[in-house]
Amino acid sequence: MVNLGATRWICETCGEEIAKLEEGFLEWVTIPGPPRKATGFHIVHHYLASPRQGEDRVGCYYDPHYVQEELGGTISNMALDHIVSVDGFIRMLSFTGDYEVAVPELMEILQKLFVPNYQLVKSHMQEAIYEGTIQPNLPPGFYWQEEIDRVLKEIEKGML
Repeated sequence: MVNLGATRWICETCGEEIAKLEEGFLEWVTIPGPPRKATGFHIVHHYLASPRQGEDRVGCYYDPHYVQEELGGTISNMALDHIVSVDGFIRMLSFTGDYEVAVPELMEILQKLFVPNYQLVKSHMQEAIYEGTIQPNLPPGFYWQEEIDRVLKEIEKGML
């Protein structure tokens, strides 16, 4: 399977880097319908790789009790090593046919999964724009790879 994805991922629960592709999962909440909804997409550590392993029974995963009782949904997931492939990309696009899904949320997770270093620089982009490091010409939240690379270099130099 060809890896089309980003090369580094950050767990959105604990904030730590996911060291190996096989140690990560894409997780989301499925809410029954009609219409069925998919929401809450996030990248997390597999339980066995989680720094939170042993703190509780869920590690970096969603709490299934909360999802079921409070949201009325179930947890769905897919291993990162399956999702960051051509088939995984198509699977992500198919959410628009299978589920009601917020387009901005889907676009955000697609960037995190498939755009190298997007997840690493995202929180620094507004500062980079303000500082003049980049001058984006795409709609807000979308950046060219060159801009992402430039911001990452500034972060690594301690400038952002």
